[in-house]
Amino acid sequence: MHSHQFKLFKKHEVKVFILFFLVVLASIAYAVYHNYFYETPRIRVTLQRCVDGDTAVFNEVGTTRFLMVDTPETSTPEGKQVADFTCNLLKQATIIEISYDDNSSQTDRYNRTLAWVFVDGSLLQAKLASQGYLSRYFDNRGRATFNYRDVNLFPSYVNQVEQARKKNNSFWIE
Repeated sequence: MHSHQFKLFKKHEVKVFILFFLVVLASIAYAVYHNYFYETPRIRVTLQRCVDGDTAVFNEVGTTRFLMVDTPETSTPEGKQVADFTCNLLKQATIIEISYDDNSSQTDRYNRTLAWVFVDGSLLQAKLASQGYLSRYFDNRGRATFNYRDVNLFPSYVNQVEQARKKNNSFWIE
């Protein structure tokens, strides 16, 4: 092989390597974007009745447990407060939508629908977190205690949970 051909071959290898690297980088970026910011399609629903702070019954899908929240039980004063807050938001909403999470089953062991809930375009779970209305999410070592794992968390929700926890503005069990 002549030195001229060798230099062309090396330049070609470098170009192929750079192209391969860019394709891999783009694939990783797409996967990260898809997993953290992708929303499944929203389904418009109508409220049949409120159950408590983290569950409602919608005409189209039945009893629905809100993903990634656990509020105090309605037998406590705090639970009643949260249930009233949630119910008022749902009753006053012009549009209620749910969205399933690709990384979670659509129903739980009690056959309740598991979904993200949007009230007039805003994520209900984030509203609950911003008010400090979550009874648990992390244990005293900062580990997640919730049963639903590997769900696609909405950045706004994560932000609200962290802000409420830092302010100690919630019913945290710690």
